[in-house]
Amino acid sequence: MGDLDLTDSADVQGDPQAPPVIQAGFASGDRVLHVDPVGAGIVVNLEHLVVAGGSATASSAAGRGAGIANHGAVLTVVESRITANHARVGGGIYNAGTLVLVGSRIEGNLADRNGGGLANGDGDADVPGGEVVAEQSTFAGNRANGAGSSVAIVGGGGILNAPGGQLTLDRTLVIENQLFGWMASGGGLANQGEASVIASTFLANRVNVGSLAWTFWAFGGGIANEGALAVENSTFSSNLVSNVQIPEQARGGALHNTGTATLRHVTVEANSSGLGALTPIDVGNSLLADPCSEGVTSSGGNLESAGHTCGLDEPSDRSDVADAGLGPLTSYDGVTAAYPLLSGSPAIDMATASLCPAADQRGQARDDGHCDTGAFERRPGDP
Repeated sequence: MGDLDLTDSADVQGDPQAPPVIQAGFASGDRVLHVDPVGAGIVVNLEHLVVAGGSATASSAAGRGAGIANHGAVLTVVESRITANHARVGGGIYNAGTLVLVGSRIEGNLADRNGGGLANGDGDADVPGGEVVAEQSTFAGNRANGAGSSVAIVGGGGILNAPGGQLTLDRTLVIENQLFGWMASGGGLANQGEASVIASTFLANRVNVGSLAWTFWAFGGGIANEGALAVENSTFSSNLVSNVQIPEQARGGALHNTGTATLRHVTVEANSSGLGALTPIDVGNSLLADPCSEGVTSSGGNLESAGHTCGLDEPSDRSDVADAGLGPLTSYDGVTAAYPLLSGSPAIDMATASLCPAADQRGQARDDGHCDTGAFERRPGDP
């Protein structure tokens, strides 16, 4: 039957109470939607839809994007689900244009190589990414097998942002995505381009390398960064890296960096390990409750509660704090989650004022003149 090609600008809207399912069926060997196949720059809006059952596993360009393949459109996907699709690259979505996700779920998709939920470009084939903005969206339960041929970071159980790609995650949840392989990097996100993570949560993502004799590494349970990465007001929790063959090559349960990375007001708690870096991570006003496997560069205002493994050396930093005073992980907006600061937490009012943003991960103002360290600003009335 073939996939459904969208060659002209279109506005496709389903019923928000009973979203229609656009489905290919795995046995067909077809992706579901091919948007702007010739890269003409059309404008497409998809709203209140379910895109499911696509298959695009060819070793050529036809193997990119089983649910949606966008080759040049300005594509907006609103309050929709992209689920149960299987591609070689970009199980749920492959993007080479401009993609905006609003209130959407990319879940339960599979990639044989890279970008289980979303591939912005194809890092394995040196195809540059486009531009992606995800707002109040969720990437959940996607998987990639990460069998990249390059020694560069290629993977992304949830998301791959290839070289040249621009990615913004804003109030977005990246949860329970998995990457398997013999060179595996980036359970939640593998970034080779430019990525900005704002007020978002990386939760229970994992990189798992098995017992094959030619196993190399497992890096970045939450994020593996080889490009340029900025993270602000965000939380990393319960992310995991596992390397059965060479345990010491499992690094950066929360985040691993070989590029340029800046963290501001980030909380790192309950991961298999915290930060790992072959090139330093610039960290400021952040709460690091997990040990670092390599050092970071401090911009001040950081609290470390797991010994003194991160190399924090600014006078405004505090290391080896026995109890950071965190409450249980809590969702405040129905999408993302953060660790609240309990009354008496040493992180309260300890941040460096010059680095404080206007609000915290929840959107609560940081306006009392003494900003708190980490993603959460304790406010009057907080329990």
